[in-house]
Amino acid sequence: VTMTHCVQVDDQELAVMAETGVNVAHCPTTALKVSYGVTQVGKMPEMVMAGINVGIGTDGNNASNYSDLMRATYLVAGLFKDARQDPQMFPAEKAYEMATLGGARAMRMENEIGSLEPGKRADVVLHDADRPEWRPLLNVMNQLVWSADGRGVHTVVCDGRVVVEDGAMTTIDEAALYAAAQSAGEAITARSGLPDKAKYPVY
Repeated sequence: VTMTHCVQVDDQELAVMAETGVNVAHCPTTALKVSYGVTQVGKMPEMVMAGINVGIGTDGNNASNYSDLMRATYLVAGLFKDARQDPQMFPAEKAYEMATLGGARAMRMENEIGSLEPGKRADVVLHDADRPEWRPLLNVMNQLVWSADGRGVHTVVCDGRVVVEDGAMTTIDEAALYAAAQSAGEAITARSGLPDKAKYPVY
């Protein structure tokens, strides 16, 4: 069982979660936007210390407005450092593990995906290191979690299949998809009667 968010959890509930072996999908972008109080009452560090598998999610786009797992991982690495005033909380390596193996464990697929090991599926993300966020190239894990994001991804291989090459999807027509999304969004907004312009004259 995987439970999403789990922000308003008390100590007794946390103990039950640890005892029953549930997984937690921590979605920090949604928690911040919807004001769940994750930094005030969230117990993600206690969950991890109790042995609960906590992965990282991005939730629905209408809730978080951002589906970049790397940005979510950045937030996981940072939010509880500030909330607990502890710079050692969720180091880059732990946040990265939560984003990769944490999700794999939640799906009971840790023997197939989540890390690069013999016998596992070939899931690989290659970043363009000739970008400002990667230079100087020193502590790769810290830079991956704290500096990089999805815009620097050059190639993605999913189960041995190249699905992103030179920063572009190989499986869909991106331009057509963006045009269809724009058309659908404008139609939905028109039917809703809601305002569709920003409060500032930015376009």
